Amino acid sequence: MADTATELETLLSGLNDPQREAVTYGEGPLLILAGAGSGKTRVLTHRIAYLVATDAAKPNEILAITFTNKAAGEMRERAELLVGRRVRAMWVMTFHAACARMLRAHADKLGYTRRFTIYDQADTRRLIKRCLDDLGIDPKRFTPASIHNQISDAKNKLRDADSYARMVGSFFEQTVADVFRAYERELHRMNAMDFDDLLVRAVNVLELFQEVRDHYAGTFTHVLVDEYQDTNHAQYRWLQLLAEERRNLMVVGDDAQCLVAGTSVTMADGSQRAIEDVRIGDFVRSGCGGGSFAAARVVRVHRSERADGVAITLRSGRRLVSTPEHTHFAGHRALHNAANPAAAVNPARISMPDMLMRSRPARGGDFATLSRARMEVTLCAGEREGLPLHRVAVTRENGAGFDGLTSDVATIETLADSVARDTTDAIWLRASARLGADGGELPFTPASRVEPGMVMFDERGGCDAVESVERVELRQPVYDLDIERTHNFIANGIVTHNSIYGFRGADIRNILEFEDTFPDAHVVKLEQNYRSTQTILDAANAVIRNNRGQKPKSLWTELGQGDPIKVRELEDEHAEARFVTGEVQRLLDEGVSRAEVAVFYRTNAQSRVLQDTLVRADIPYQVIGGTKFYERAEVKDAIAYLITLVNPQDAGAFTRIVNAPRRGIGSTSMSRLLAFTNTTGTSVWDAASDPEQVPNLGAAAVKALRRFMATMHVLRERAESRPAIAELLKEVLQETGYLEALEAERTIEAQGRLENLEELVNVAAEYDSAASAGADSPAPGSLADFLEQIALISDADDRSDDEGLITLMTLHNAKGLEYPIVFMIGCEEGVFPHSRALDEGGLEEERRLCYVGITRAQRDLYLTYARTRNVFGARNFGAPSRFIGEIPDELTDREQQQPRGLAGIRARAMTWSPPTRSARTAGEDGPSWDAPGQAAAVPAFRLGEDVTHPKFGEGVVTGLEPGGIVVIRFAKDGSERKMVADLAPISKR
Repeated sequence: MADTATELETLLSGLNDPQREAVTYGEGPLLILAGAGSGKTRVLTHRIAYLVATDAAKPNEILAITFTNKAAGEMRERAELLVGRRVRAMWVMTFHAACARMLRAHADKLGYTRRFTIYDQADTRRLIKRCLDDLGIDPKRFTPASIHNQISDAKNKLRDADSYARMVGSFFEQTVADVFRAYERELHRMNAMDFDDLLVRAVNVLELFQEVRDHYAGTFTHVLVDEYQDTNHAQYRWLQLLAEERRNLMVVGDDAQCLVAGTSVTMADGSQRAIEDVRIGDFVRSGCGGGSFAAARVVRVHRSERADGVAITLRSGRRLVSTPEHTHFAGHRALHNAANPAAAVNPARISMPDMLMRSRPARGGDFATLSRARMEVTLCAGEREGLPLHRVAVTRENGAGFDGLTSDVATIETLADSVARDTTDAIWLRASARLGADGGELPFTPASRVEPGMVMFDERGGCDAVESVERVELRQPVYDLDIERTHNFIANGIVTHNSIYGFRGADIRNILEFEDTFPDAHVVKLEQNYRSTQTILDAANAVIRNNRGQKPKSLWTELGQGDPIKVRELEDEHAEARFVTGEVQRLLDEGVSRAEVAVFYRTNAQSRVLQDTLVRADIPYQVIGGTKFYERAEVKDAIAYLITLVNPQDAGAFTRIVNAPRRGIGSTSMSRLLAFTNTTGTSVWDAASDPEQVPNLGAAAVKALRRFMATMHVLRERAESRPAIAELLKEVLQETGYLEALEAERTIEAQGRLENLEELVNVAAEYDSAASAGADSPAPGSLADFLEQIALISDADDRSDDEGLITLMTLHNAKGLEYPIVFMIGCEEGVFPHSRALDEGGLEEERRLCYVGITRAQRDLYLTYARTRNVFGARNFGAPSRFIGEIPDELTDREQQQPRGLAGIRARAMTWSPPTRSARTAGEDGPSWDAPGQAAAVPAFRLGEDVTHPKFGEGVVTGLEPGGIVVIRFAKDGSERKMVADLAPISKR
């Protein structure tokens, strides 16, 4: 008894009062509202340990669930530190892993066999493409990706094909409904489930079969859920079915949110740093797949001492020394079988780690279905939403199995353990990395098993041959790095292995309605923040308090009040970028490290002007969660089109655009075309203009080239007439079908690419404006000069610096990070909150995103907005974001007196202030656009009224918004624009 008391005292030491209350709570539903930086994962893992230590639950009676594989791995590791090996008896895993395990035992009740196949995204979209073909639907008009997004969203809401069909409201949705039915029929016929089905079918088996529900509800006496705010409706229903009887459901969430010393590591900016000098939080250059490299964060650094090692020398002269067991990517050849990487592998030929993992006998026989299994892991096999994905495929002895994707290699061990418990004999594991520039893979190989003649990936994704391998004496420190998501980095020029809220249909209402589902739920608020000053936390509290669907809580800290938040109004996006750059330079002069500064923005396209300004100021920076503006694929494609119009002999630019978007001109046809030009000495433009003369070119390729070149000849004639560059670029993107192809994808990623292209049009419009004003240049207004300026800017991005980097990223990528100094730029209505979110009723989600951004700042926070901003080549007037108005003035350094002149008129017209007490009494919710101390101005225009604008021509008023904002649709280009009636040059017709 004394030992138990001591164990509990040790376990609870170091917890603050709310954390201790949550950990020691008895039976019944428990809602933990955890603010940013308040230690919610710590509470969950300590709760697990407390239940075991007090005998409130046996280890096998605990189900601990989280949203991501990375979080599940971290939870398991932290729980094991507290309870030891007993954690292995618990179900500590993701929703999908737990549902898959459940279905392996009971899928036969739903008409599947227990050996059903799990389809990953690629498999799913191939099947949807087949259904489109069978139904005679054009896959270019209705892409498999857009159809899949709709079906996935429906399944996350537990809607089947018939339910979805009853809700259709457009031709596109009717098409989805038809494909949905065919897709579901084919999945069942093939005895297969997609990732969404794992959740849906697990709910089905619990709802339809009481004995299954009783079994699991009786087995799991305590259910704990981390990141509960990320659950969708299907996950919510699954948890409800499991916990409804015993009601011991605890949910934690935020409803807002080895190599030797001297080894040279390539950092994110291209500089080199000794591995022993790399620190947690640094960003290194890391392979993302297919020869693509990007910045990735170091999340852990390991140091040890070793006596012996292995030195690997390559043909290029590169040399890498590591411990014998350190894993490299090395094989006798790079494989190129993306569909089934193992199919082309001869284990006897390639020296790879063939690891036999003995599993424990399955308990009770429920999961002991087959005697053997084969697991294949492919690092960086693909990507989703900009994140690298790693392929996990399991094949059982009779050919059944599953094939899925995960975003973190650290979760593979959890999956292997899950498979092991389903297997009575052994697992054969093969691991490889798809990092070659040509899509090639190399297997994981310990340094001790690397042989001369093998190849390894270099820093560009190419292959470098191994010349010699020798044992060496070390007797010195050795180091390893854990790289977030990608789990690889570049050492001495060789790639080596290291040993946000709307995602997937997340429904924030689950956490907000928890007390409605469980009226007797006990609520604990973790409000002590260990990151930010009180001023920053008060601002975050003030903003998030405006959400109707928000559990009240107030973050607090012991770090002190801190400096006021700095709010700045700038003339336009260029003045905004100059202000941020100037402020950064001032901070650097005061001794602040570049690594301490981060700039957040709502969309990637906003970063372009800032990047240009930082380049001109010679301040190194890195873009996290994306590539630098001029390195983005869609921007490079658009520039390549313009280069081709200026220089038709540029085979590189021509090769890039000829099949972008896809036109049926494949690599084989292009190789024959280039071979012909090399042989005859003709230009690629001339050869493509007369494709019949190219030997062995297929009829389809000839036809596709003729159509493409007809478009390009028209565009070249247009370019030779020296139009405005912005207008030419718009015409190029329209006429080549590039915009249409992106719009057809109907995905968030495609929308981001469209915004980047809009920003490139803004770049061209700025150039046009400067040229018409008589700016100095060799050939004002020329397309060649415009391309030269872009080349100079993008080339400057390539320089390296070893004194740290300013970090740029979108607010979606900021979750979980923290920086001493944070700039949030573009805080304007329509930008942040984003106009698309406002149109779709996503204001509260935008406000939660603002809350996340504010709470990333530890010491200083800047909020900036612009009076005007260039949008798709047009200058639009902006209004300050409502989020700025929601922050009390006493927390900011805003000047109290109104500016004079035009700025004063604008400020009075567009001040965002909360509704008065009388307005709230009258039933009005949320803020309103009012002049300070005055009633809102009556709009000077009426709906449907005809107006004219000197630049955009004639239009009609389609909407009126508070603050004198008029929405006008212009007949000239069909665009719909928001303008401030008192400031914009619009008049009635």
